[in-house]
Amino acid sequence: VGASPRVVARRVVGLAPVTDLRRSGRYAELLVGAGRDEAPGRWAVADPLQAGAPGVPVLLVHPSGDATIPVERSRAYARATGAQLLEPAGGHRDPIDPTSEAWAAAVAWLEQG
Repeated sequence: VGASPRVVARRVVGLAPVTDLRRSGRYAELLVGAGRDEAPGRWAVADPLQAGAPGVPVLLVHPSGDATIPVERSRAYARATGAQLLEPAGGHRDPIDPTSEAWAAAVAWLEQG
């Protein structure tokens, strides 16, 4: 952050992602390196919700039973940016389990592109 990061991608998949840093507590401040009032420019580029749609297709795979990051945060990001949202059954770690429905959904979507 702060060095004009550039990402080149054709598609993006978020697996039970943090989509709103403002609602992520002190860990977000550690990630960004400062509070929102101290470094608003850093927050603007680091916070997915503030940064907005990245200009490529986005899929969020967020299990409906996620007790770690509320699925409503992915719903809000999808509404704000037009990202596609899949809510398979399961919990927070399912999207990184290669045997899960969530993983299979992410792989299938990536293979379409």
